[in-house]
Amino acid sequence: MTRLSIAALTLPMILAAPTVLAENPMRPGLYQTSVQMNMPGMPAMPPQSHQFCITAADLAQDPEKATMPTEGMPGDCEMYDKNFSGKQSSWKMRCTGAQAMQAEGTTTFTDDGYTGVIRMTGDFMQTGQPATMTQNISATRIGDCSQSSIPR
Repeated sequence: MTRLSIAALTLPMILAAPTVLAENPMRPGLYQTSVQMNMPGMPAMPPQSHQFCITAADLAQDPEKATMPTEGMPGDCEMYDKNFSGKQSSWKMRCTGAQAMQAEGTTTFTDDGYTGVIRMTGDFMQTGQPATMTQNISATRIGDCSQSSIPR
């Protein structure tokens, strides 16, 4: 599995971190995320950056959909053990099939963003041997959404 496909597979999990909340503490706006992926035995990858817009309508209609786009998420993945206490959340995910893996994550919310860690185990390099990967994530609200930053 290439680094690009690993990143494509895990981006939905990164955005999933805030979804376990009974009441989403995020506020509408444009967010900048940074993800640092570490995998033992592999050269360090540069941090990946992504911007996404959360509107008030997104949060009111479906807070989970607003922070967890399903495109790119394998259909054989299931999130479970979702917990929230104060400004802390945790979750687990398992995927079966060709890209079988286990993941667990924790998120800590601030007034204008969140930080989190995702730990995954799976055969990411398709060698028949399980490997571990850790992602450190941060998201910061950087302003209001503009018309061009709102997905259609």
